[in-house]
Amino acid sequence: MSEHKSGLPIFYLLLSFIILFILSFSGISKILAFFKSGADPKQILMLGTEVVNDYYQPVVKWEYPYYNKGRPMETATLKKISRDYVASFYHQFQALKSGNPKGLHDYFTEKPREHMKQLVAWHYDKKQLVSGTTISHHPRLDYYSEDGTIASLTDQVISYQIQSYPDRPAHRFYDTSDYRVMLLLEDNFWRVRHKVKGTFLDWRSRPLSSDTIKKVRISKGKLLVEDQPFYMKGINYYPQSHPWQEMWESFDSIDFEQDFQLLRSMGFNTIRIFVPFKDFGGAQVKGEAIADLLQLMNMADACNLMVVVTLFDFFLGYPVEEWTLSDRHAEKVTKAVRHHPALLAWDLKNEPDLDFEQSGEEEVKAWLQFMAKRIKQFDPSTPITVGWSQPEQLENLKEELDLLSFHFYRDPKELATFMKEKRYEKPLFLGETGSHSFSKWWYPFSRDAEEQMVYYQQIADIISRYRLNYAFWTLYDFVHVPSNVAGRMPWKKGPQKAYGLIDPKNQRKPTFQFMKDFNNRNPSTQ
Repeated sequence: MSEHKSGLPIFYLLLSFIILFILSFSGISKILAFFKSGADPKQILMLGTEVVNDYYQPVVKWEYPYYNKGRPMETATLKKISRDYVASFYHQFQALKSGNPKGLHDYFTEKPREHMKQLVAWHYDKKQLVSGTTISHHPRLDYYSEDGTIASLTDQVISYQIQSYPDRPAHRFYDTSDYRVMLLLEDNFWRVRHKVKGTFLDWRSRPLSSDTIKKVRISKGKLLVEDQPFYMKGINYYPQSHPWQEMWESFDSIDFEQDFQLLRSMGFNTIRIFVPFKDFGGAQVKGEAIADLLQLMNMADACNLMVVVTLFDFFLGYPVEEWTLSDRHAEKVTKAVRHHPALLAWDLKNEPDLDFEQSGEEEVKAWLQFMAKRIKQFDPSTPITVGWSQPEQLENLKEELDLLSFHFYRDPKELATFMKEKRYEKPLFLGETGSHSFSKWWYPFSRDAEEQMVYYQQIADIISRYRLNYAFWTLYDFVHVPSNVAGRMPWKKGPQKAYGLIDPKNQRKPTFQFMKDFNNRNPSTQ
């Protein structure tokens, strides 16, 4: 009996441990299931400053941070102030969008926090939700107290906001203002104690710096290179065995120079290439990726080829909350390449109109307008364009763009009709066109190499008639096509492999000689 009584507490202890373990495991499983379901992780936890700054990265440039009244500013403290202060804007926008003010606690002191809660509740009750992001901050430290707990600053902020209403279209606008801000150090957080919005700032016009190279420009509807008319005779380029993102993954194993010399011998003077957003590191652009891009540009320049660089390939980061990531990506890539002698134009995004259904037409257009402004900030002298998938999209953003670019794979008669009916004051660039030579008994749209050449002849006739800049798709038939490009179905991958002028056995198709003759018949300065 005594042994039985002493065993009871051990039994209950073990049973309690097992129950707690099951409950803990169940909770962890639910959390994991939540993330695996594709839900937004921000809905399950309040993000700390460190996590926010992983994907919310506006420009922050301090003006003379160490020359201020009071105590000298420490480098570590300035870094902490920057992170907490910028995170306060993120959580402010998140609260206004979601109606949930919990994320404000660590970034605002009690009085402004209560004011923000009332503002959030008012917007939520009226169903007038606000989403947005700050794009850049240019703060100046005005005061840092002797005890290291108070800091005041003046900040010039560029932000973009979307105000959504239940009964009318959303209102989208840039806000460019300066702010007077007081921060208090509480619980190891630099919290906003006071923030007052000041005067409007004009950021849209930027004079060219004295070191800006004006090699390429647009004048009277014509593309000029070194003040001479330039007529793009181009091709969209991927190497045969490593197309799409694989080109960058296997960069060192590819003989680019051989391909570029071949293209130049065929009379091409331009290549169009693609920068995949994720493969280049997203907002944290990889140094080795930039080095590879510059090396490719050097090789193109050595072969007397100009380069149209298409940014943001395989990209869907259109929500305004993610704009700072694409802003950091664009800044790093454009600033690294902007003075390269082979750079002809920036193509902001390949076929963004194909994203209208998934991401929303207004969201995609708003991002493109934003990116057009930002790239002009980073590189004022290089022309910009957008490679629309259909010519009917040319009306979009035509005021913001320097070149008007579209792609065409339909019946050439439709292109002739379109060109006859439309007139544009800016240079037109047929950025992609061509036809496959994929032929299988089971494929209803089979074409052979001769039919491919007929298509090229018909398109070339229209190009000549309307003096279009052009870039055909593409030099090679590919050995394979990545599944993320055309899926796994053979009726999709098969044709996508066979658009080249050279087949997988390195045999030249009839279109190869046709394009060589066509390029050499068309005038160009290079």
